[in-house]
Amino acid sequence: MEVIKELIINFHKKGIPEYIPREIEIPDEKGLVKVITGPRRAGKTYFLYQIMDSLKEPITRYVYLDFEDYRLMDLRNLEEIVSAYYSLYPDQEPIFFFDEIQNAPNWERFIRRLLNDGYEVYITGSNSNLLSGEFSTVLAGRYWEITILPLSFREYLRFKGVTNFPYVPEKYHLVDDYLYYGGFPGVVNSNRKEELLRLYFQSTILQDVVKRYDIREEALLELLIKKLAENIGKEYSFLSISKKLKSLNISISPKSLINYYKYLENAWLFLTSYREKQSFLKKEMYRKSYFIDNGYLSLFQDGWGKLLENAVAVELFRKYKRLHYWRAENAEVDFITPSHAIQVSYNLGDNLERELKSLRHYLDLNPDKKGIIITYNQEQSFGEIEAIPFWKLSQQ
Repeated sequence: MEVIKELIINFHKKGIPEYIPREIEIPDEKGLVKVITGPRRAGKTYFLYQIMDSLKEPITRYVYLDFEDYRLMDLRNLEEIVSAYYSLYPDQEPIFFFDEIQNAPNWERFIRRLLNDGYEVYITGSNSNLLSGEFSTVLAGRYWEITILPLSFREYLRFKGVTNFPYVPEKYHLVDDYLYYGGFPGVVNSNRKEELLRLYFQSTILQDVVKRYDIREEALLELLIKKLAENIGKEYSFLSISKKLKSLNISISPKSLINYYKYLENAWLFLTSYREKQSFLKKEMYRKSYFIDNGYLSLFQDGWGKLLENAVAVELFRKYKRLHYWRAENAEVDFITPSHAIQVSYNLGDNLERELKSLRHYLDLNPDKKGIIITYNQEQSFGEIEAIPFWKLSQQ
């Protein structure tokens, strides 16, 4: 209990650290635990600080604990947290903020107990599987999920101190920087971007995949990641990957590959895009994958067309929480949203007629939707289809 008291007091003495606000709505729902999920290093902890500021309560009401702190590794009875707080502040009611709560034993039932007793609770976790299993059973219908992704391009500009972004050549290097290095807050203004990205990526693989799922064939996991990087923006099946590996005398079943991919997805390393309007079987068979951040993709390849498409995928996932594409015979549309059919073309001179033909084919079948082509920096109209530069997508 003394360790917990020390951590509580230290946070109160230091105060809420400085932060740059994110463009994410803070829900004001009472009686629900706020669950903040997303990849490591995306800014979940600083979003907790933003929430604390928004509540405008005395800092002594806040109980902030990081369950990756080695001093909490031996904590088995979470009820000691409540006792420790009231031993310090017997006349106040605490508001709880728990970082990486999934590292604590039996945390789900402890959170339910706090909720049942009327406490406000905010928790974070770096595993998208946080909301399944025991948690979904114990707290069904009693939580509100907030997803924190790396910075959008608009947020990135704010972190760079750019308040207005007109299209002028001398500022367009910011688009290049974002497309190549991505939007992890710690990377944006760093002088050692690639080094940090490798550190983030390797840490996530080790902590949230290898250790969590007791992976023993790490070489196969690395090989799958490289194959996924090669296939960014391309449709694939795990059967096809299994066959390619077999041709290299590497034997791994599609089922094992699916399991490995689920682990990578749960660790917020990849996003999955599914075929629109397909049977469940085909949806599970065919898919596309994208990295959660362009900085991770650039560790494996630096093709600007792939980087642009990956950035568009992340931006659309940020808005819609899911990704879909459309494919028919001799036609394909990169992204389908509730209101738009979207192609990505770094340069309008690259396969323009093919891109327009596929879009028009889809729009003929779905006249209620609009067609857009996302480019690097070009803007043009093709009848009912508009081409806009990537930076404008983030402003919508």
